[in-house]
Amino acid sequence: RPSRIDRPAFYCRVCQHRSSTREEFDAHRATDFHRGAVEEERRRTYCKLCRKQLTSVVQMEEHLKSGPHRDRMDYVKGKQR
Repeated sequence: RPSRIDRPAFYCRVCQHRSSTREEFDAHRATDFHRGAVEEERRRTYCKLCRKQLTSVVQMEEHLKSGPHRDRMDYVKGKQR
């Protein structure tokens, strides 16, 4: 993954697509591929248990390790017994 300094001005983090112009970037964002990738990331970064939408897969991984999420998980597991 390129560093922020190495990324061009128009960079789609979800698709890792680089564009050199605004027009090219807007055209990319209008594609079915991009829209599908964004929707898939939204699904992968939503915690149903906490009802929380996170902004990236990395943030979701951190959330799943967090105390509040684990506490809620333990609470729900306790109620199911």
